[in-house]
Amino acid sequence: MQLPDSAPADGRVAPMPTPPADGVFVDETPPPQPPRPLPTLYLCVRATDGKTYTSSNGHPDAYAAPLGVLGAVDNGLANTYGSRNAAVSSFPELNRGKGNAAAIANSNYVWVQDQCRPMSPAETCQALRDQNDANQKAIRNAFKSERGPLDAKDAELHSQLQGCS
Repeated sequence: MQLPDSAPADGRVAPMPTPPADGVFVDETPPPQPPRPLPTLYLCVRATDGKTYTSSNGHPDAYAAPLGVLGAVDNGLANTYGSRNAAVSSFPELNRGKGNAAAIANSNYVWVQDQCRPMSPAETCQALRDQNDANQKAIRNAFKSERGPLDAKDAELHSQLQGCS
């Protein structure tokens, strides 16, 4: 038995479908879409502090980091401010015309790049679930005027999660 759809919102009644000549109705609903393949995500380790993050780019750009942050050199305060060509103070206004503050600031940076590896399907699904949970929390806490981008991200995450079992 097949029933007509409910009435449209404007109050008109939907017309009753007429049975075909052979008396058999054909289902005209489109077949369900196959789940989207999982996106390729990468687990990256930050070069400066070793913290991990997920990215859709497996080759992040290199960036300049202070050499001291990497733990490669222990340049104490005595070496930084006590030598003849050193800055007089860490306060820039006191260094005008004295010492070589620019050399200290510029010579202690090195180029680093985060290391990334592709995530397994299980790791990708877990990362997508975590992103979805964070986005749901943001939606709950957002004002109505701020929800547009969050709702778009929510739809994208739900679409991506279709590929997870």
